[in-house]
Formats: sequence, C-alpha cells, structure tokens
Amino acid sequence: MMKEMTSLELKHLIDELGFLNGSRIDKIYHCGRELRIKLYALQKGTCTLLAAPGRLYLTEKKGEMPEATNFAMVLRKYLTGKRLESLQQYKFDRIVEMKIGRHILISEFFHKGNHILCDSSYMIIMPMVSQKWKDREILPRKKYIFPFSCDIRESGIFNMLKTEQKIEGLLHTNGFGSYAKEILQSSNVPNKPCSELSDEEAERVYAAIQELLKRRREPKVVYEKGNLVDAIPFDISIYKEHEKQRFETFSQALDVYFENEKQKKDPVKEKAKVIIKKQEEAIEKFREEEKLLERKIMLLNNNYAHVDMLLNSVLSAKKSRKTDASEMRQFSEIQKPADEYTIDMRRGVISLTIEGQLIELKFNEPLSKALNGMYERLKKIRRKKISAAKHAGKMTERTEKKERIEEKKMWYHKYRYFTTSDGFLVVAGKDERTNEDLIKKHVMPSDIILHAEITGAPFTVIKADKEVSEQAIKEAATFAACFSKAWAMGLGSVDVYWIKPEQVSKSAPSGEHIGKGAFMIHGKKNYIKNVRLGLCVGITENGKIIVSPKDAAIKHAKYYVALCPGNEHDLGKKIKRRFETMSSAVMKECIKKIKPGEMVSRIPSGRGEILQ
Repeated sequence: MMKEMTSLELKHLIDELGFLNGSRIDKIYHCGRELRIKLYALQKGTCTLLAAPGRLYLTEKKGEMPEATNFAMVLRKYLTGKRLESLQQYKFDRIVEMKIGRHILISEFFHKGNHILCDSSYMIIMPMVSQKWKDREILPRKKYIFPFSCDIRESGIFNMLKTEQKIEGLLHTNGFGSYAKEILQSSNVPNKPCSELSDEEAERVYAAIQELLKRRREPKVVYEKGNLVDAIPFDISIYKEHEKQRFETFSQALDVYFENEKQKKDPVKEKAKVIIKKQEEAIEKFREEEKLLERKIMLLNNNYAHVDMLLNSVLSAKKSRKTDASEMRQFSEIQKPADEYTIDMRRGVISLTIEGQLIELKFNEPLSKALNGMYERLKKIRRKKISAAKHAGKMTERTEKKERIEEKKMWYHKYRYFTTSDGFLVVAGKDERTNEDLIKKHVMPSDIILHAEITGAPFTVIKADKEVSEQAIKEAATFAACFSKAWAMGLGSVDVYWIKPEQVSKSAPSGEHIGKGAFMIHGKKNYIKNVRLGLCVGITENGKIIVSPKDAAIKHAKYYVALCPGNEHDLGKKIKRRFETMSSAVMKECIKKIKPGEMVSRIPSGRGEILQ
C-alpha cells in the first residue's frame, strides 16, 4: 500500500523547499487530483512541484501533460507569471499554503486531497473539488475555514490531553505516524494512556518531539527484500536492519518512492505484462506440440514399412468384415513396429505405441497422407510459434522502451558519475558547459571539489552531507584523473588536488577573463600525488553499465573488466565478450542487449586497453 506523508515529513520537506520562495510560476497542470506546478527558482532553475493526495515533492519525471482542465485554466489565469511569496505548512497539519502574488493556493493532503484557490482574505475563488461538512464548506465565494487540528508540538500539550488514548496512538494520529515509536524509544517512555503520563515523562516526550522536528536530514529510501517500501528524511529505528539508498534531498527520495509506487499500479503496464505472459505460455505450448509432432514423424518414418503394412492389413480385414477376435489376433503375427497397438473399429483409428510414444492413425488413410498432414500441422504450429514470439517481443520491446523513457532521471544523470565503495555520490563534468553548470548549480558548502593538475580536466565533486572519507577522496581522485586529458595522452599517473567550494570563484583579476567551464582557485590546494590511471567497466545485477574505479566496481558491480589507457582495437566488443564468458545464463540475456558502443561511450576518450 502506498504511504501518505506524515505531518512530520511534510514539515521537513517544507523546510527543505525554502529556496522556492521568490520563484516564478511558469505553468500549472492538473490531472485527476494531482497538480504539477512548474516554477523558475534562481538557485535551481526550472523545477516541477507535484502536489497530490498524501504527497508533495519536486519531481524530475517528465510525463505527458494532459489537456488543460477548467481548474487548471483558472489557476493559470490568476497565478502564471506571479511570484511564490511563501510556502508554509499550516500548524502541524497536512495542509500547505502557497502565497502567490495576491492569491493563496491551499493544498490539503489528507483523505482524497483537495486544492483550493483563494484571494488574499481566504475567500474561495475556485476549489478543485467542492465539499461540504457540518462544520465547514469548500465552495466558491465562501470563506475558507481550516479544519480543526491539535498542534501536538506545543509545550504542555500532554498535560492538557489527559485521555485514555495511548501515547503512541495519539502521536500517530496527530502527525507523526510511524515516527511515534521513535519518539517513545528515544524518550524511554512506555506506551501507556496519556492520563498516566507523569510530568517528567511528558517533558521527555516533548523533548523527543522537538529533537525529531529539528533532526538533521539524511534522506533515504528503504528496501525490504529488494522492494522499495518507504522514503524517510533520516534514519529511524524501525528500519535499522533494512537496506537503504541515500539521496541528496528528501524531495528526491520521495520522488523515487512515489514514482515507483505509481509504476506498480500502472494499468497499461499491468495489461502489457498479462499479454506478454499469455504469449509466453502460448509459445511454450507450441514448442511442446512441435517437439511431440517432430518425434511422432521421426518414429513413423523410421518404421514406415512396418506401420504401412499394419495399416493395410487392418484396412483389408475391415473390407472383408473380418472383425471377430480370432481374426484380429492374426494382426499380431505381422512383424510389429510397435510395442502394442489397439484398434477402434468404430472410430476407424489404430493406436500405436512406438518406443513409448502413443500415435493415433486412421487406418482407412494411407500412411503417406497421414505424414503429409502431420507435416502441414507442424508448419502451422511453427508459424503460430513465430507469430506469438514476434508479438511478445514487440510488446516486451514497447514496455522496455516505455520503462527506459520513464526511468527516474536524476539531476546528475547528465554528468559523469559513480557511487564510491562507501556510498558517496561523485559527479564530474563532461565539457565546458557541464563543468560550469556543475559548479554553479549543484555544489553545496559541505561538498569537496577535485581537479587533475593538467589542462583539459573536468571538475569532479564529492556530494557530502557528512565528513568525507579518505577512501571516497581516493576513488574520486582516480575518477578525476582518468577523465582528464591524461588518459588520451596515455599517461600512467597524474597529480590531483582537492579544495572546498568556497575556494572556487568566477571573478577574474582585473584585465583578465575566465572562459566558460573555468574557475579561479583561491587558497591552499590539497594534493594527491601520482594518482594511477585505471577504471573498470561493470555490469550491475539489473544489467546496468557502470564505469568507476576498481574498489567501487567491486562493491557495486556483478561483473567488471579493468581498463588502463591504450588503443585496443574493437574495445567494446572485447569487453562484451569478457562479460559473456564470466556471466551466468540469466545475466547473459541482459548482456546480449548491451551494445558495445554503449560501453565505449562511457570510457574516457572512448579508448583503452583491457588489463589481463
């Protein structure tokens, strides 16, 4: 079941999205109960905010946009071109207010969700869905009234809530969801009725709540037995033993989780899977029929003379009406090609068993005609098998193509990148333009920047939300060295230095000009001397290509081939053959789909030499 964001998660997301304040609204799309708002933010450029029941995040997925609805047209009329003045959560509820120009767009994320456009005095201009309850109405020209909510973040709230409801249930239903267990665990308070909480216990719970509200974000998606089960802003105890994948932002983690859940429920994909499965079952059935018919034809041809004699004898006996038991026994005196046979005079069929295989023949039909009929049936089965295989192949190809198009595109996919053996994302520019973009748009103060000490080298960035390990710096330095001109020049090693982001500047000394992709470096450079050039091309378990230093390839790849600078002929084909010789039967199928050029395009300068 798809999760719904808790108030706590919404709070952390809104804090993270603070940079959107001041951004310009470019376009608004509406489909079902989902809004997509395209904005231009000075720090990030164009981005898309997705708001739907139970979820809010920036998405990098570019899906097909529907025709404009009436609601979308109204939103565009009032909001396009205006500035997002503020994006804030209402109290500690799953409600977000977007103040855009002189209007307010309110998004409710509970139940089936709703989006309501109001003027500056909260008078409703148009709701996505009109709703009416005893205590409030969401209707045009009515005042928008926020639903009643209990802000459990307030000090002393537990002394006020002297109910018999257990503390975990109260926390769960008032915005913390599964994080309620984390609060009780860190506060060391048992799950008991609120009325039984002592003042000291209530203070400990309140302190734990405050800690969770202010906890540093370390966004991750969580896996269980290989399946994606959650997206969290930081680690929590209930997922202590689960496999996790770290992301730069909580929004990215949510995007991956929810897009994965949506794909699971995609009816088109589900229908395609059913069709493919049926076609595969049909192909298997045709294969079995083909194999059986081929065996029958082979046995009849090998025993043609004896079977033909038997058929003629039975037909002759039938014509002379010799059908009693004593005369039927005369057939047994014929040299039998079969272990046994039975004759059904009513149906006009003789059933033979040859080498354990049962074959039925009409005895009033020549064997040559029976074999011709079998050959025709065999051709028909083979045509059906080929047709089913083509249909299944086309359907599979369309599905795979759609999946490739819809595959989650992260911001770093347009650069060179890999993940270090200890989990740090390393990103490098490909040319002057991407060098410039990488440093200007994607470098944070906690990151580390590396550069090879040679003209024609990319800036390489270690994305970090914690202290960077020496191992990560070593692997990133190898990556930076390999994608510099040193590889094309055939050098064995090159020096690499690393610096902090504040040491990089675009301002040139008076009278000088800094070209695109180049930057001024200030202060001390931390050198890593004689970094050896060597990379690995790897294949992951799901058939994806990775190019990284050896330690990272050992950690993340199922199979890998080590390379050094060189000019080996047909390098892509040779790497592919290496993978095919070392891989399992299942992986061979994945490797067959990989084009040699795909691998070569990811190797520095498209050249290299395989290390034995």
